[in-house]
Amino acid sequence: MQPRLTARESQASINAERETGYNMSMSKKDFIALADTIRKHNERNERVFGHNSGRMNFSPEEIETQADFCQSQNPNFKRERWLEYIAGKCGPSGGAVK
Repeated sequence: MQPRLTARESQASINAERETGYNMSMSKKDFIALADTIRKHNERNERVFGHNSGRMNFSPEEIETQADFCQSQNPNFKRERWLEYIAGKCGPSGGAVK
């Protein structure tokens, strides 16, 4: 559970949104956490259900829809890197897989 914002932090967020025209409500940390959840969900299904896991995994279309949402939340969102991380092609910051 995330900590609640203080009144000062809330007002600062509102002011930043007014000045920039967008609400940067998700950060890189949030994007990584979402990608980790998608990866873990799909990996668990593959481990438990084997070749039948495809129907229960997040589909490429569902992942693309999530990427659209992330992009709408933060213009600095690196869509291709995020998709590659979910696919296991790179680490969370774009580097080598560990």
